[in-house]
Amino acid sequence: MMRIPSIDYRAHPAYRYAPTIRGRYEAMRIFLPMFFGALRQRMRVRPNICTDGCELGRNGVVAYRIAPETIATLRGYAEPYISQILKNKDEKGVSIFKEKVVQVPARKSPEFFQAVAGLLDGLGIIRRAEHYRGYPLRLTNLAVQVGDPEDSDWRNHFKDVGVADPPTAYYHIDGSLGHMKALIYLTEVGEENGPFCYVPGSNTVLGVWEHAIRYANDKAKTDSCDPERRKIFAALPRAFQKKSEFGNDMREGFNALLKNEYKILSARDGNLFLFDNNILHRGGMVAQGRRIILQINFRPLNDGYRKGSDFQM
Repeated sequence: MMRIPSIDYRAHPAYRYAPTIRGRYEAMRIFLPMFFGALRQRMRVRPNICTDGCELGRNGVVAYRIAPETIATLRGYAEPYISQILKNKDEKGVSIFKEKVVQVPARKSPEFFQAVAGLLDGLGIIRRAEHYRGYPLRLTNLAVQVGDPEDSDWRNHFKDVGVADPPTAYYHIDGSLGHMKALIYLTEVGEENGPFCYVPGSNTVLGVWEHAIRYANDKAKTDSCDPERRKIFAALPRAFQKKSEFGNDMREGFNALLKNEYKILSARDGNLFLFDNNILHRGGMVAQGRRIILQINFRPLNDGYRKGSDFQM
């Protein structure tokens, strides 16, 4: 089973800081509230992974193929948001992930939401996600994302110290707990268009303690590669030096991760896929062409995360 690689940050050339006592105090002051909050939530949520042999439970991802006409309809709804992203790119480019993504407001785009909800219902996708998690889920938000070769958000993380990006750049898990995601390719995606990549079966590797640490660093922004944030992260105790976005920091063990990587390609696998957002994954590193996707997020129907008994497939 492929686990999240362990990284020795004391030996990493981008994290060679000498933390002061005050620096260590500040790092813990930032980290601990997020950690205890994450630990409480993780203990309460206890997200289920179905164990009855379903494909989603085994791999953490399941793919579907939807008709070109359906893709064209969704692309039509997405066009205003695509235009907004491209306008922003023309004005200032993309240096952070959020600059190539636009959230779709439900009140302004009810037809868009209804079209997506109808598609999900027809394919039984939410039901399948509920079976996997064991409690009711709801569609909460849509986001349109446009990736181009010029985007720099996933590159040059340590240019201030002259450290090159590793071949595992941008590998991560999502911090959110008990949620699920789906992606729809609105353009054809091949090897060079930033396909969604993941490690099959890695949806089962995270324990409560480790998940809470990685989630806490994600929420506290202490896992950023920004120099000031690296300095804070370096001041944390070694036991707390675990990130959600870990791939940028890897200095060894590349082959073990990459040989287990699976890429979802339009022509081979499909153009819609449902996944556990806590699998090891990455995507959107576009080398050629343009990648346009629709991201769909599901979250528990209620705050109690009550287990259901009728989610059978």
